[in-house]
Amino acid sequence: MSNQPPFEFGQTVYLVEASPNHQVGRPCPVCFGKLSVTIILGNGEQQPIECEMCEAGYLGPRGIVSVGEVSSSVIQATITGLEMEGDDWRISSNIRSYRQNERRFFAEKESAEQRRIELHSEAEDQAQKNFESRFRQGKKHSWSVGYHRNQIRDLERQLGWHREKLTHKKAVK
Repeated sequence: MSNQPPFEFGQTVYLVEASPNHQVGRPCPVCFGKLSVTIILGNGEQQPIECEMCEAGYLGPRGIVSVGEVSSSVIQATITGLEMEGDDWRISSNIRSYRQNERRFFAEKESAEQRRIELHSEAEDQAQKNFESRFRQGKKHSWSVGYHRNQIRDLERQLGWHREKLTHKKAVK
């Protein structure tokens, strides 16, 4: 890198921004906004459960999911700071700050637009990876159904035991 600053203070430049995670609400692809789904167990029994895809913690299912969409833009900015960091320049503007080797600031709009196309493509690839990982990290619905059914069975067994004890005490009196 050159020791000469790439821009001057106050210079108007073009800043390239791109993100794979511009958050947008979309209908849930699992429950389609109905907040629950029905799982068919191995014995053919149908078990409705709350949709875990669109749940929001203790608030429960919402019927929508937040998805990251790709966005990119070229924005006119003004240089507000130039600082040498190691062998690279940190370039600051009235909008954001980047290192020179990240290639986010340009003197010409056409060069910025070419870089925006590159960054947009990279952001699309990352957005697809993010989308796919959301399903890999999702909860196992069949595990959830099994867990809750076991809990109900155990509690019913305990309830039966307690009722028997109360019935037995009545008979003794």
